[in-house]
Order: sequence, then structure tokens, then C-alpha cells
Amino acid sequence: MNNLLEIQHLIQKQLWIDPVGALQNLSLLQEDLLWLDSEGIFPNQSFIVDRFPKALRYPASHNLEIFYDQCKHDEASKKKYEKIENQYLEFISHLWGVSEFHLVSNLFEKSNLLKKSFPEEMKFFEENFMSFHDFENKPLVFKNYNQIEFLIKLSLKEKITTCVVLADLKTIIWINSLALKILIMHKTDKDFINLVSTTNGLYLR
Repeated sequence: MNNLLEIQHLIQKQLWIDPVGALQNLSLLQEDLLWLDSEGIFPNQSFIVDRFPKALRYPASHNLEIFYDQCKHDEASKKKYEKIENQYLEFISHLWGVSEFHLVSNLFEKSNLLKKSFPEEMKFFEENFMSFHDFENKPLVFKNYNQIEFLIKLSLKEKITTCVVLADLKTIIWINSLALKILIMHKTDKDFINLVSTTNGLYLR
């Protein structure tokens, strides 16, 4: 119980002003922001952003949901995926426009597995990320949006996991599929993020 209260305090107070210190303190509590159970810790402030206004029933979900690996070998399906992916990229870029991003990712851990499947992307990785160290345990701020978009695209394709801390909106987004897990601390920020979602054809629920 004490650990839970400490984790809540770190997320509610320290993370927005000192992301590096907050992650270090989470580690001391044997917690990792990248895999944090936000729904268990903040059930009333945890949401999903995706393309559907309600959770899909089965078997409708099997027909309506889309995954990169199921589309990549068919040109028409791949174009459909890319159109949907762009909705998420627009959503993320609009949020980046109003809040600094602190990013944590397991990109380095997955990089060797990605070299064969994504040779062009991994060339970009080698040119733009090799100077960064301890990326999974230390939040980084990128001034170049191309670096952020690179991480988001691989995360939407379910190849890596990326956690985005939006300090100015007191919000965290976890990305490892086309269903974004999101923690929003304040109602005013929730209203704004809901507006950005619907503007880009997505739903906050």
C-alpha cells in the first residue's frame, strides 16, 4: 500500500517537473514507467484512444481492427493502414505542438530484430539515435519531430513500445498498437485531448 501511494505521488507531482528523477524513484520502487499499470493505479483517469467510439464486440473486432503485419504484403490493405496511421500521427503532432514531449522507449532493445524487416528505418535509427544511451530508463526530449515520428510509427506497428510524457498537459500516452493507452490527470486537459482526438477521427474513451 505504501508503494502504491509513493507511485501515485511520483506520477501526480514529480513526473511533470522532474521526469528523470521520477523514473529513478520509480525504479527504486521496482516500477518501470514503460510498463506501468496505469489502469490499476489511476482507474478513473485512464483511457483509450482509438478509431472506435466503443469497445468492439467479437467477432466484429476481428473484421474491423487493422494491424500492420496483416496489411504489409497487400498494397491496397497497406494503403488503408497508412491512411489510418496518419490519423494517429496528426493526433500526436497536434499534442506535440502544445506540450514538450519526454519519451521513453525500448527501441534499443528491439533494434537488432528490426534491422531485417525495416532496413530503411534502421538506417535512420543509426543516424539519429546512436548517440543516446539508456533510452529505456531515461526520458529524452527531441527537438526534431522526425525522430518522434520515427518512434511513433514503429510503435503503432507494434514493433516497439514508446511512452510519451506530456508535461504541460499532465498526460502520459503509451503506444504499442493502434489502441493508445492514455493517463490524463486533469479534466480540462481531458477535454482538450478529446477535442484533438475527434478532430483527427479518433475517440477518447
